[in-house]
Amino acid sequence: MLKGSLSFAVLALFALGSRQDMDSPARVAFERAQAAFAREHVEDGVLALREARATLSSVRDSALRADLGEKIETQLSKKDPVAKFYDEAVREAASSLSAAARAYQAKQWHATALTYVHRASALDSSLPPDWILELERKTQPSSLDGSASAFDRWFQQGVELGRTPAFNVGDQCLQANFTKTVSEMQIFLGSQRARSGNLSFAVDVSPQRAGVFGLVFGYHGPANFQVVRVNWEQSEWRLAVATFVEDRFTTHAEVVGKHEDLVVAGTPGTTAGQAPTLRLSLTAQASSVRAALGPVRLEASLPELPKDGVLGVFAAAEADGFGVKFERFQVRASAHVPRIALQASAPADSATEARIEEPALRERLAKAAADCDAGQAEAGAQQLRELRQDVLALAEGAKRHKLLGELSALHKRVDALEEPTRKSLDHAARGLLDQAQSYARRKWPRAALAPLEIADGLSTEIAGRKLAQGRLAAASQPRSTRTVTQEWFGTGVKFLDFGQWKVEQDAVQSPPLGGVSVGYASSKSTGVNYLAGIEIALPSCPSRAAFVFGLKPTNQDYYVLELVHELEYSAVRVQHYVSSQNTFDGILAKRFHMTAAERAGFVDLVVEVRTNQIRIAVGELLEAHVEAPTVDLSGRLGMFVSGNSPGKDPVVFRNLRVE
Repeated sequence: MLKGSLSFAVLALFALGSRQDMDSPARVAFERAQAAFAREHVEDGVLALREARATLSSVRDSALRADLGEKIETQLSKKDPVAKFYDEAVREAASSLSAAARAYQAKQWHATALTYVHRASALDSSLPPDWILELERKTQPSSLDGSASAFDRWFQQGVELGRTPAFNVGDQCLQANFTKTVSEMQIFLGSQRARSGNLSFAVDVSPQRAGVFGLVFGYHGPANFQVVRVNWEQSEWRLAVATFVEDRFTTHAEVVGKHEDLVVAGTPGTTAGQAPTLRLSLTAQASSVRAALGPVRLEASLPELPKDGVLGVFAAAEADGFGVKFERFQVRASAHVPRIALQASAPADSATEARIEEPALRERLAKAAADCDAGQAEAGAQQLRELRQDVLALAEGAKRHKLLGELSALHKRVDALEEPTRKSLDHAARGLLDQAQSYARRKWPRAALAPLEIADGLSTEIAGRKLAQGRLAAASQPRSTRTVTQEWFGTGVKFLDFGQWKVEQDAVQSPPLGGVSVGYASSKSTGVNYLAGIEIALPSCPSRAAFVFGLKPTNQDYYVLELVHELEYSAVRVQHYVSSQNTFDGILAKRFHMTAAERAGFVDLVVEVRTNQIRIAVGELLEAHVEAPTVDLSGRLGMFVSGNSPGKDPVVFRNLRVE
């Protein structure tokens, strides 16, 4: 069952702020940046700062948002000597896209203008929302990709995934109707892959009654995809950007509002759970994702955004009779290859996908030419823009060159703005390539990927080969020091804000103990089923320390598997910390014997979780099974030492394993 959950967060970055601000993705990323800088991992810290800046709108308190924003900019200017020039290159790219949008708007090609505005808004959050709304209102169903072009190409041959069929394919639309409550997502996938890092996907939605619906992108199978999700309730709604990995959702950004917030000029009012038809859209550029529901905008940063995947829509019913209609599909993306034999169990892999061949491209060129000759110049021009991306993927140079020449000649004939627009975007792409090269010279290949991705979104001809090289360089970056411990705790955060934790290659050391509890949490999170182990060295006897699991950033509840060394015996305890009551509820306590030599070394603690069933082990000395009081034990892992521990010397944790 696919259910939502909140994103990772930290307990405290500032002393003040609401719980929502404490849990905001921007503050989590900023804290990760500080941890990375403390270990002199400057590239990691810079990437985390950029993630914090991209999600700054998640901090709702304006004073805290301004304070955090100032700290981010100050640190970027100090830690990243390329930052100023990179930001200037991004602004130039956004300006070029905005200029193209204005030119096409003046030409009355509103749908084309809208695609450029969406691309610009992914780079520049200061663009006026009214401009986008104006273009959306002027984009009629008969306009570019408003009906047949996008729907036929992407969804006419799609497939539904789920246990309860809910979708009907209508005339250029998809209709989901539920006679009964169905909490599981029903997904309707398109028939082609799209580049998720360079994507604009929009559709009109008309929901009835209470339910959940949205857009799917980057789909790589039922356990790995992203969504723009809308929870539609009687009088409220929630818009979110989330990822689904390992049987759980992680929400990266969310906004909540009333139905009346969505009423804009030219749309009917709302009544008793009904809504006007609203535009639901997403724009992805590099790692930045922007979503919109009518006039409401939301931004999120997904550093691990897949570079391609399948598009789709989804729905689930929270009340009997829920329905939602998806129509006026609009897609601006490079369709890599047609999908064949798509099954509900898993997507087709590259070995089963059809290659793009010249005859198929020539057929599409002829179709675009026919549309242009029939007076549908804007739709034909958009087909030519999409076709150009696929022509560039042709392996044979002579055929590719000839086909590009024919395509360019036709495009120049039907759209006088195409050539100057492309030259402007090419120029902006070269500026971004310069900044990517600057990062590469600093041996920061992962930082170089962001400008490469944006440059490729502007001009694949200019940046495509460089992007492929950049991805290879980032993937080839030596990871010998990135152990499992580093992967989980290298950019971790304190969830009890006392003392300084030290993270080495495969070990984490607590601060010296002084009568206050200390805690350190991973930057990653488990699913609902997992096995995790860690070794703990207690420096003295008596002393104690604990392995944390199931840490929930939304309420700071967590579980501990605590190792206790007393003079007469050793013991393990499983406890559940309930933040609302500020108490530890005991679940298990077992004594066992350890020799002095065994106590002096590292002790291996293992916890295995299957929903709410817990198995714990202490090396080969002890094993026990218990049932947790809560069903969902997913969350972050961590280390904890109680303020009641008699020992005062730092505790060392090492050799984390997670399965």
